[in-house]
Amino acid sequence: MSAIFDFKADPNAASPLYMQLAQALAKAIRDGVFHADEALPSERVLAEQLELSRVTARKAIDRLVEQGLIIRKRGSGNY
Repeated sequence: MSAIFDFKADPNAASPLYMQLAQALAKAIRDGVFHADEALPSERVLAEQLELSRVTARKAIDRLVEQGLIIRKRGSGNY
């Protein structure tokens, strides 16, 4: 299964993994990999395809919601 977008965790980075993922997701959104009118991949899909824990994926998405970069639509997904 191919990755959703390019993401390589930096084990030597000072920032935690969820922050690295949040930054990569934000860049992918700005670069047009994900569009405003389409749902982002679910936490489960992100975790599976990027080989991360679901908690890491959730924390990264939570961070982007806090920053106002994405919104959550209950029962529909993250946009």
